[in-house]
Amino acid sequence: MSWKIILRNSVIVLGLTALGGFIIGIASTSSPGGIPLAALAVSNLLFSIVGFFICGCITTQERWKYLSYTAIVVWLISFVNLFFMGSAVNVGHWLIGLPLTFILMLIGGGISTLFVKSPK
Repeated sequence: MSWKIILRNSVIVLGLTALGGFIIGIASTSSPGGIPLAALAVSNLLFSIVGFFICGCITTQERWKYLSYTAIVVWLISFVNLFFMGSAVNVGHWLIGLPLTFILMLIGGGISTLFVKSPK
């Protein structure tokens, strides 16, 4: 198992979710209420699926093992949200994020299998 692949995949997923948050932040600068959390949540869901899709496409050898480890690393790194999101995110939300991250990984990884087959 290559930790470089897991790290690369984690950077892809986290980078895309950060990009989505940045886009929502820019789009909502004129909004009087600040950043709408619902829009941020939808952005994170969609960009996570896209990230896991990309990772599934470029990681064909032992795809599900690498995607699973990537999901765990992404979830662990998301712990920093507890410090930056204030009262909007608590430890309970973070713990619920583990199964949600795996669901997003299954969706994105599953879609990737439709486009790139694993070598036999």
